[in-house]
Amino acid sequence: MYWSQEGNTTTPSAIIQMDPRTLKTQVVKNNFYGHRFNSLNDLVISDSGMVFFSDGYYGWDNFNYTLFPELPNGIYRWDMHSGNIKMVAGAAEQALFNPNGIAHREIFAYVDAGFPDGIKTDRHGHVYAAVTGSVDIFDRHGTLLGRTKVAAGDVAVNMAWAANWLYIFGQNNVYRVELNTTELTSLPVFS
Repeated sequence: MYWSQEGNTTTPSAIIQMDPRTLKTQVVKNNFYGHRFNSLNDLVISDSGMVFFSDGYYGWDNFNYTLFPELPNGIYRWDMHSGNIKMVAGAAEQALFNPNGIAHREIFAYVDAGFPDGIKTDRHGHVYAAVTGSVDIFDRHGTLLGRTKVAAGDVAVNMAWAANWLYIFGQNNVYRVELNTTELTSLPVFS
């Protein structure tokens, strides 16, 4: 099991691995060529062992000007097998590659409340976006198909699937929603 840890003034932001049998944890990645990550958020692991994750400035707001970012905002690709890591989108303005060629940058969809945090896709090309108050579901063209609401005042920050259940992680609660399909799989947005 892997997750991203935001970090603080004494502990760098990192990707953490946990053995579910022993609950032992270890840091597996906490820097980009010696430069401390900012505030890791969201990671997706492909079947081939490629980890895509975002690193933004938002966590620095809590440091009260005692630490300053060493890296620009960006999306990274880390090969768990070779250890190779590369910024694939962000201030470096490098092209984001996928198995079918270069991914074109364009506005996919708009959300009514805030901005998407966690984003997942299913096997049918539907895009699930965790936003303030709900998880919004879009078709592959960006048309809103539906919305699964969370409690008033809560913010959906991410989600995961298990069988035909969608687990929504809010700032204050974890929600479980039964879906009418078993073909949902957490796939990287980059595939």
